[in-house]
Amino acid sequence: MSPLTDTTAPLRAIELGHRPAWLPDWLRNLALLVLAGGIVGLLVVSTASAGTYVIDNCPAAPGGNGNPGPWTVFGAPQNTKGSCDGGPGDFIGPLGGSMAPATVDGVQVAVPGGSGITITAARIWWFVPHQASGADTFADAGVNTGGIEEAGTPKDSASTPDEWTLPSNTTELTLADYCSNDDAGAGCTFGGGENPDLELLGSELTLDDTTLPSGTVTGGALASSGTVSGTASISYQAADASSGVRLVQLRVDGEPLAEKDYIASCSYTDFQACPPSVSDTISWNTATVAAGQHRVELVVEDAAQNTSVIYSGEVTVQNAASTASLGALPGPGSTGATVLGSGNPNGTRASEEANLRLGLRRTITRTYAHRALMVAGRLLDGQGQPIGHATLDVSQQLVGTAAPQLVTHTTTGSDGTFSVRVPAGPSRAIEIAYRAFSGDASYAAVANIAETVEAGVRLSITPTQTGPEGMIVLSGTVEGAIPQQGAIVDLLVHYRGRWEPFRTPRTNERGRFRVAYQFEGGVGRFPFRAEVPGGQAGFPFGSGDSQVVDVSTK
Repeated sequence: MSPLTDTTAPLRAIELGHRPAWLPDWLRNLALLVLAGGIVGLLVVSTASAGTYVIDNCPAAPGGNGNPGPWTVFGAPQNTKGSCDGGPGDFIGPLGGSMAPATVDGVQVAVPGGSGITITAARIWWFVPHQASGADTFADAGVNTGGIEEAGTPKDSASTPDEWTLPSNTTELTLADYCSNDDAGAGCTFGGGENPDLELLGSELTLDDTTLPSGTVTGGALASSGTVSGTASISYQAADASSGVRLVQLRVDGEPLAEKDYIASCSYTDFQACPPSVSDTISWNTATVAAGQHRVELVVEDAAQNTSVIYSGEVTVQNAASTASLGALPGPGSTGATVLGSGNPNGTRASEEANLRLGLRRTITRTYAHRALMVAGRLLDGQGQPIGHATLDVSQQLVGTAAPQLVTHTTTGSDGTFSVRVPAGPSRAIEIAYRAFSGDASYAAVANIAETVEAGVRLSITPTQTGPEGMIVLSGTVEGAIPQQGAIVDLLVHYRGRWEPFRTPRTNERGRFRVAYQFEGGVGRFPFRAEVPGGQAGFPFGSGDSQVVDVSTK
C-alpha cells in the first residue's frame, strides 16, 4: 500500500433528526459517515490512460469561460441565477432572502443516462454565505454514492478550489446549502431581497468515457483497394454520442500521414466536448511513400482519446515516372553516362539513381530542450561518386499533423557533403530529399530521421521534511505546447523497492499542476518523481521524467 492518501476537509457532524425524508441518501447519511470515520477516504487514480478528458465551467475555472455547461440550479427559494458569463467573479446558484428549516438548495451536475461517462475528479471554486439570522446553515458536497464534504458557513473556496478524487461510478455531483432546524422551527435569513445562497464560481471536472467512437467510409480512391497515384482521398462519416469526435487520422503502414483535427469545434465545456458527428474527406499525397502495396487505416479519436479503426485495407501506389529527356551528365568528372530526367540538372553528376547517406541514426531520442538539431550527410550517385552543388529539400512532419512542411534548403559541397541546422521542435519525422532534375515529379533520393523528443517536466515539493502524518504539496510544469484539454502527468513514489503511481492529475492550459497529499504514518526517505506519458492527443512528445525529489518523514 502506498504511504500516501488523498486529503479532504474534516466533516462536521450535523443533527440527524432534522433531515427531511426526501433528502438524498448522501445528505441523510453524512453524519453517520462522520461518526464512523471522521474523514471520508477518497479513491486514488493509479495510472494515466486514454478515456479521460476535462471540461471547465464558469469564470474561476482554467480558461475563464462563462459557460455553466451541464450545471443546473435546484431548490431556489425565490429565484435562479443560471448564467456566469459576466466575467471574473460571476457565478451560478440559487438566490433568495430566506430558506425554510430543513431544506436545501444549490447546484448539481448529472451525467446523461447511457452515455458511459463518469466523473472521476473535481476541482470546485465555490462560496456559501452564512445566514444573517435564524438557523445554522451548512455547505454540503456529495456524489451519488455518498457525501464527500460538509463544512459550516461561511464556506469560502472562491480562490483556492476544493479538490476531490471521486468514486469510479460517480455520475452525479451536488453542491448544496442546508438550512438546519436548530432554531425552534425558524428558517434561515440571508438579508432582504434576493441574495445568493450558494455561488458556483468555477468547476473543472475530469471525466471518464468508456464508449468508443464509430464510423463508416463513404468513398474515395483509398477505400477502393486498387491502384492509386498522386493525391488520393478517402471520405467518411464519424460519430461519438458521448464525448464527441475530436480527430480522424489516416495511417499508412501504421504511421499517421494525414488527419482532420476538429479541436476548433470542441468547447470542452459540456459532457459532449466535441461534435457528435462529422462527415468529411482526407486527402494524401501518395508520392510520399515508395511504389508498391501499402496498408491504409482510418482511425477515429473522441474527446476522451478513445480510438476506433473504422477502415482497414490495402492499396497499390504507382506514381508515373518523370517525363524523360536524354542528356549527358554535366560538369567536371563526367563519365559520359546518360540519365532520364526533365528540366535542369540539380548538381554535378545529377542522377536519378542517387543515394543519401546521413551521419545520424535513422531513429533518435532526445530530451526536451530548446535547441536545434544538426543533420549532416553525403549525396552520391549510383556509382558512389559525389553529387556536388545540389540543392536538397529539408522538411519535417510533427507527430499528429497531416503532412510534412518544408523547413529550409541546403546545398552539397563539391564532395557531396552537407550540413544543415533544423530548428528545435517536438517529436517529428525529418526528411532530407534530393530531386535530380527541376521538373521531376518525385525525389530521386530521400533520407528520414524519426526523432522522438521526451517531454520536459519539472517537479517541486513543499515541504521536503514533515512528520509521519504530514501533508506535502507536489506542483510542477510540463513544458512545450500544451493542448487545450491539458497534459496528463503521472506522480510516482519509490516505495518498497519500486516506483508506484499514486495520482494522475491533468495540467491546465499553461502546463501547470498541483496536488496535495498526506502521509499515513510512513517514516523514512521517500523519493518522488513526475512522468509525462508519450502519445497524448495534441501533445507531440514522447514520455519524459522529472528530476527526483526526496521527502523525509520523522
